[in-house]
Amino acid sequence: MVDARRIERDLERKAAALPRVRSPLRLAIAGRREVRHASAGTLAVTAVDVF
Repeated sequence: MVDARRIERDLERKAAALPRVRSPLRLAIAGRREVRHASAGTLAVTAVDVF
Protein backbone atom coordinates (compact mmCIF):
# COMPACT_ATOMS: atom_id res chain seq x y z
CA MET A 1 0.00 0.00 0.00
CA VAL A 2 1.28 3.43 -0.95
CA ASP A 3 0.22 6.51 1.04
CA ALA A 4 0.00 9.23 -1.60
CA ARG A 5 -0.11 12.14 0.89
CA ARG A 6 3.59 11.89 1.78
CA ILE A 7 4.68 11.31 -1.81
CA GLU A 8 2.58 14.21 -3.10
CA ARG A 9 4.20 16.56 -0.56
CA ASP A 10 7.69 15.39 -1.58
CA LEU A 11 6.96 15.74 -5.31
CA GLU A 12 5.44 19.21 -4.88
CA ARG A 13 8.49 20.33 -2.87
CA LYS A 14 10.85 18.99 -5.53
CA ALA A 15 8.81 20.54 -8.35
CA ALA A 16 9.12 23.95 -6.66
CA ALA A 17 12.88 23.75 -7.28
CA LEU A 18 12.48 23.21 -11.04
CA PRO A 19 13.31 26.21 -13.25
CA ARG A 20 10.12 26.06 -15.36
CA VAL A 21 7.06 24.29 -14.00
CA ARG A 22 3.98 24.02 -16.18
CA SER A 23 0.78 24.94 -14.47
CA PRO A 24 -1.23 23.07 -13.45
CA LEU A 25 1.19 20.42 -12.27
CA ARG A 26 -0.27 16.89 -12.43
CA LEU A 27 1.28 14.19 -10.29
CA ALA A 28 1.27 10.46 -10.94
CA ILE A 29 1.90 7.94 -8.17
CA ALA A 30 2.31 4.22 -8.73
CA GLY A 31 1.87 1.37 -6.29
CA ARG A 32 2.02 -2.37 -6.63
CA ARG A 33 -1.45 -3.08 -5.26
CA GLU A 34 -3.02 0.09 -3.89
CA VAL A 35 -2.56 3.86 -3.72
CA ARG A 36 -4.42 5.49 -0.83
CA HIS A 37 -5.24 9.10 -0.01
CA ALA A 38 -4.39 10.53 -3.44
CA SER A 39 -5.66 14.04 -4.11
CA ALA A 40 -8.34 14.49 -6.75
CA GLY A 41 -5.82 15.80 -9.29
CA THR A 42 -3.28 13.00 -8.79
CA LEU A 43 -3.16 10.08 -11.18
CA ALA A 44 -2.93 6.88 -9.13
CA VAL A 45 -1.71 3.79 -11.01
CA THR A 46 -1.33 0.21 -9.79
CA ALA A 47 0.17 -2.88 -11.36
CA VAL A 48 -3.37 -4.11 -12.06
CA ASP A 49 -3.94 -0.98 -14.18
CA VAL A 50 -0.76 -1.59 -16.17
CA PHE A 51 -0.94 -5.34 -16.70
